[in-house]
Amino acid sequence: MRIQSTRCHLITYSTSVFATEWSAEDVKPFVTDGCTASPDGSWVHCCYEHDLLYWIGGDFEARLKADDQLRTCMNASDGPGEVYYGFVRAGGMEGWGKAWPNNNRKQDLTAEEIELIQAERDLWISLGRPSTFTFVLLETTIFSELTHQQTDLLRDYFRPYIESDLHQEMVRRYIRATGELPLFVEMLH
Repeated sequence: MRIQSTRCHLITYSTSVFATEWSAEDVKPFVTDGCTASPDGSWVHCCYEHDLLYWIGGDFEARLKADDQLRTCMNASDGPGEVYYGFVRAGGMEGWGKAWPNNNRKQDLTAEEIELIQAERDLWISLGRPSTFTFVLLETTIFSELTHQQTDLLRDYFRPYIESDLHQEMVRRYIRATGELPLFVEMLH
């Protein structure tokens, strides 16, 4: 998946309703470019898994787990796991949940929720953190859990990719490096 680096500004949310029913037409294509904007190295399989997990999306905890898996896999593959982890935690929020319209985010935040997010942003800035950092409250407030229906749609969508040489090679490399199955295997197979 190609993740554009963008600033994480506080978004002014519309009053559009957060969708709860999805169709196959709602699923956006999965695209990977390996380790976005950097050399792929011997750890490209780690970036592939991360791209897939970012495409799938989910709640705040799912994103933390995806980023932690990237770090663990890269460290096991002699890659710069800590560096990549810092990059994705600081700037990856915009790339999360790309399979879905609006990145599967709640669009109808209350005035109180927006005020709390703004307060957290102001605190980060006052501590000297750049405004491009991802804010925990923002993520926990707007990221939604995947429904069973969404997971089923993704399984159906991804089924043709499972047999591809690229996918099979990335899974093999991941298992060799970490001794574990990638997280997406359980989700999509």
